[in-house]
Amino acid sequence: MDARRVAEDTARAYYGRLVAFLAGYSRDVAAAEDALERWPRDGVPDWPESSLLTTARRRLADARRRGDTRRGNEAALHLLAEEAAEAPEADFTDERPKLLIICAHPATDAAARTPLML
Repeated sequence: MDARRVAEDTARAYYGRLVAFLAGYSRDVAAAEDALERWPRDGVPDWPESSLLTTARRRLADARRRGDTRRGNEAALHLLAEEAAEAPEADFTDERPKLLIICAHPATDAAARTPLML
């Protein structure tokens, strides 16, 4: 039987159970859909219902971790933005002429002056 067809039949047959579980677990019903995309490529697993549930759990855990990371970094980024806005404008003058003069100092070996300047 075609893997896509088995995936669709399984999702249809176990939809109610998946909805009930996911609604109680994290309220994300669409998490099981990733399994439907994998089955045509990898083949139908021995336990399709379990595969849908496992994929849904993993997707939900990944989404939760991404959300935690985003929330954790958001505060740090706001703090950095505030510090950057409050910081005085830095004066980045061109130091190359000063370095050229230093390289041309009489104490510097004449053979080394040009390579140092380059």
